[in-house]
Amino acid sequence: MNMQAEARDIIEMISRYGASNRHKCCFIGSFIAFDEEKNQVKEGSDIVFAFGHKKLLVSMINDLRDTIEEDADEDGIVNI
Repeated sequence: MNMQAEARDIIEMISRYGASNRHKCCFIGSFIAFDEEKNQVKEGSDIVFAFGHKKLLVSMINDLRDTIEEDADEDGIVNI
């Protein structure tokens, strides 16, 4: 995988956080950056990851979906 250095740093920090908490934690994340000149997703910027117990992850995804629906502004932008 050709991953951006910044994304590798984020994944490394999440791994450290998990290890420091004896992996009794959950993470869900996704990153995408756009190349405006090419009008496409920037190579190496698209990452989707999840770590943790399936039931907790599903609950987290559902809570996030609800929060996004509630907190989107009139232009559909969410910043939570």
